[in-house]
Amino acid sequence: ETFELYPNPANGFFNINPSTNQESNLNYRILNLQGKVLSQNIIPGRTVSHIVLPQGMTSGLYVVEIQSANYTYRQKLIVLKSE
Repeated sequence: ETFELYPNPANGFFNINPSTNQESNLNYRILNLQGKVLSQNIIPGRTVSHIVLPQGMTSGLYVVEIQSANYTYRQKLIVLKSE
């Protein structure tokens, strides 16, 4: 079980598509490379969720973490902000 992030690189938003059969909700967190949590929320399992990037996020590399009762997965997210 994993999850898909798209578009990646992202500018303003991205989608999370959890590849899970779990009906239960999932927790997601956006972290910077120092491990600071920039955003977190709960999303429904088995559903594509549209996530708006937090204000103040600059271009760079971040980590998106998805967590359920049984697993934790992380993927890199590239943010490219257009000026």
